[in-house]
Amino acid sequence: MHEISLLIDYEACHGQELTITGRQYHHLVRVRRVRVDTPLRAVLPDGRILHARVDNIATDVLRACVIGADDAHQVVGCRIALYQAILKGDKMEMIVQKAGELGAVRLSPVLARRCIPRWTSVQAAEKAARWQRIADSAAEQCERGLPVQIDVPCSLAATLGEPAGLRLLLHERQVQIAQLLL
Repeated sequence: MHEISLLIDYEACHGQELTITGRQYHHLVRVRRVRVDTPLRAVLPDGRILHARVDNIATDVLRACVIGADDAHQVVGCRIALYQAILKGDKMEMIVQKAGELGAVRLSPVLARRCIPRWTSVQAAEKAARWQRIADSAAEQCERGLPVQIDVPCSLAATLGEPAGLRLLLHERQVQIAQLLL
């Protein structure tokens, strides 16, 4: 039987037992229809992988026994951070999903001058939380060790002020960077 992958927090891991509740419980029990003895592949925030087997399914909690563990998944080569101007509609959700599938470690949504969405800081934080859930789901589906870290949307000027290595700016026309910051 194929292991079902999921991302878990440290709070879900109690020694040799995993306790799954809330949204993940609902997904595993109601959507994936796991049963007792179903194998699980649980990824911790540090990248360690725990192999477990479902022991008990109660009304609102799933318990699994850890039967093995693997070391943290190491990111090979360069660490790619994607800075993406926010797109209208649900196109940004596809970018989030594909960035994770292709190996990006971070995605920073950029509020560019011509972006259609104009959000308050609360709305921007809500969007970032939604995109993080999408990134987590994409990581589970492609069995990636770690999901993409989604930042809260910010301006291009703020983004360029962050320390970074090599930067590539892709623009449809040849322009000076100063023109983009206006």
